[in-house]
Amino acid sequence: MPQKIMIIRSVSFQHLDWVLSEVKRAWPESTVTLLTHTHGYNAALQTCGIDAVLIYPYQGDFSFWFKKNLPLKGLCFDQIVVPFSNCSGAGFENVTAMSFRIKALKRWILPLNGKLSPLKYRWWLRIPSLLLMKVIALLITLVTFPFLGVYIVIQLGISEFRTKVIR
Repeated sequence: MPQKIMIIRSVSFQHLDWVLSEVKRAWPESTVTLLTHTHGYNAALQTCGIDAVLIYPYQGDFSFWFKKNLPLKGLCFDQIVVPFSNCSGAGFENVTAMSFRIKALKRWILPLNGKLSPLKYRWWLRIPSLLLMKVIALLITLVTFPFLGVYIVIQLGISEFRTKVIR
C-alpha cells in the first residue's frame, strides 16, 4: 500500500541519501516529502527519491514552538522519519519534539546505526534542552541544599556551629 512519508531534514544531504534508501527499503511504494530549511531547498529539489519539498520558514533550529504558518496545513502523513547523524539522538530533541506538531499516523527515528525505531511521545520533548538542564540543576540544588547544613554541623561539631554560624 502506498505510504505518504515525511522526512524532517536534520542531517546533511550525504546522510540523507542513505536515509532515503532506508525509507524506500521499509516502504517501497512511498511518496517522500522533505521538510527542510530555506538553504536546503535547491539541493532537495535535485535529490533523487524526493517527491516534494516543503520549506521550514523560520531561522534557526526546528522547534516544537513554531508558529502556526508552517506550510503543512491540511497535510497528513502516514509516517514521519526523523534521521539522526549519531547513534543516540542526543542533540535532536528539538526535531523529535517538532515532529509531534505534524499530523501523522506514526513517527520513526533513524539513527546512524541504521535501524528504524518507533518514536514515542515523551512530555519532556516539549521542553527545550537548555531549559530542561536548568530545571534539573535547580532541582538537584534544592534537594541537596539541606544536606549542606548537616555536613557543616558534622564538620564543625554542634557546639562550634552554635558559636560560629548561629551568632
